[in-house]
Amino acid sequence: YLAGKARKRGILWCVKTGLNLLLRWATRNLNPKIERILSPMFGLIPIRFLTSRHLMTRVGHICLEPDMYLKSGILGWRPNKTTFWLITSPPVMPTMVKYWSQYITIIENRFLVQLLRPFSHLPGLKYDTFKTAYVLGKMHMSISPAMYEIQRAYESEFDGVPLLNLDRSDTLEGRLFLERAGMPSDSWFVCVHARESGYRNMTHQAYRDSDITTYLPAIQAIVERGGWVFRMGDPSMKSLPPMCQVVDYVHTSERNEKTDAFLYSQCRFILGTSSGPHNVGFVFGVPSVLVNFTPMGEGPLCRKDLWIPKLYWSEKAQRYLTFRESLQSQYRRFISTNTLADWGISVVDNTPKEIADITVEMINRLDYGDNYSDHAEELQTCFKGFWEYDPRWATSARVGTQFLKDRSDLLV
Repeated sequence: YLAGKARKRGILWCVKTGLNLLLRWATRNLNPKIERILSPMFGLIPIRFLTSRHLMTRVGHICLEPDMYLKSGILGWRPNKTTFWLITSPPVMPTMVKYWSQYITIIENRFLVQLLRPFSHLPGLKYDTFKTAYVLGKMHMSISPAMYEIQRAYESEFDGVPLLNLDRSDTLEGRLFLERAGMPSDSWFVCVHARESGYRNMTHQAYRDSDITTYLPAIQAIVERGGWVFRMGDPSMKSLPPMCQVVDYVHTSERNEKTDAFLYSQCRFILGTSSGPHNVGFVFGVPSVLVNFTPMGEGPLCRKDLWIPKLYWSEKAQRYLTFRESLQSQYRRFISTNTLADWGISVVDNTPKEIADITVEMINRLDYGDNYSDHAEELQTCFKGFWEYDPRWATSARVGTQFLKDRSDLLV
């Protein structure tokens, strides 16, 4: 009996391994012409595998890529197929995987993952959420500009209703954490995240970093208005000075990804920057104040958000570039600090006053609604007009009102 069982397992293992090897060889060695022929054939199969080089390892990607994929389907812009997500390695935020399982079939069983993984590389079955996106029924080769078009259409047609809501058990567990942190049950709080280089040590993207000490006046403004602050990030970040109603959460023993998800999804708003963590709040419908945002040509996605960009300083001209020069040229998008150096451009962080001003604007906006003067609307229209250079990237988020007033000399 035991010998028979072992024999069956051995045959199964041989079949599985042989099939895996065959499919791996085939998917790695397909001639591009053959791949173009096979892709429509495999595309008739009503299943799809989500893949991406960053889907499992980056907080922003594990939130944003499935969100855009699903919204594209809700809008009717892509074929409706059963979607599988193979968990091939430990995800950076398992909590997000759990929440996406409402919409996507998650496969974590090691045997099934190994069995199905070769199929996930077949043309027509593979959907790389980082490289491809459907807009108006047509496939784009990059999610980057497509996500702005998807979000604008989704906000227009479905009022931007978030796809995710925190479940009851996670909410209760998070509330217990807030009690232990000393926050009264009737208080509100804000998550603050200032990107530093310690988490991934990505020196080529150091232009995205900022100094948490420049956020202190904004933090104080939140506290003065009755709010609490939870400083988010990782333990490599510099510590905050002791402040009333401020929890330096990154340096507490209770820091974990599940509590991260709770805080980002239940805060009143996020005070962040152009870094992935604010997207946790985005998929749960939480507005963000994004400061030190760069590149300037890649604004936030959501119309609920407020933002201000870093300014560009020309070493050659010894002056700030105007918003037109920044947004209607090659400077609007880049991915490396070295590129900036080659251009003779440096990015200048927002001042503590600018960060505090836009934070107060968000609090007032949430308390009293959108009460903007005609002059403020004119400044906003003028700034957004510079996106006509490439309207695909146009953001529906507002730029800080006081920032535009103070920097009106750059609106030329």
